[in-house]
Amino acid sequence: MMPMESPFITEDHFSLPLPATGFAAVVVRDIIDQKGVTHPDIGSIIAYALSSIEYNTKRRKQRECADDISPEIQMESLVNAEHIEVDFADSRAQYYVKIYYAERFHMLRKLLFVEGEDCFVRSLSESRSWNPQGGKSGASFYRTQLKATFPHFCLVKHFVGASDWQRRVKVYTRRAARID
Repeated sequence: MMPMESPFITEDHFSLPLPATGFAAVVVRDIIDQKGVTHPDIGSIIAYALSSIEYNTKRRKQRECADDISPEIQMESLVNAEHIEVDFADSRAQYYVKIYYAERFHMLRKLLFVEGEDCFVRSLSESRSWNPQGGKSGASFYRTQLKATFPHFCLVKHFVGASDWQRRVKVYTRRAARID
């Protein structure tokens, strides 16, 4: 007996676990460019990580730890445990996502996107390559698709190397310090 072929297109990763309660299902996708080359859809990978049970469990634990300490050192403890790492895989790919400043960006999204976290995650779940003019970094850019439920689009920059990201983190930290 011959094994049955999957009825789904190979660019979709349907075998990944379902998201955390309260989130719509996010499908990690691969994008086929104009040359027929397959690339991961960075937006769908980020969206899946943000909606995953693992990420939401780790974020809840961070908040619970912060609730157990005095308000004076609460912000300091959030800064020390800022990043959350999420791993997931299916039979065709392995993914690793490090969510920098997880709680801070969650709070920022709460302020900026009145539609809620789920709408933001769904917006990220489908992105397309975007080629801005004049860039020098060699990084890849992606733009999310506009949807009726979330009439905004987001830009995603795929950093070339760690040093590029670390420079940006330092700039963000300095700006955040001025805002606080």
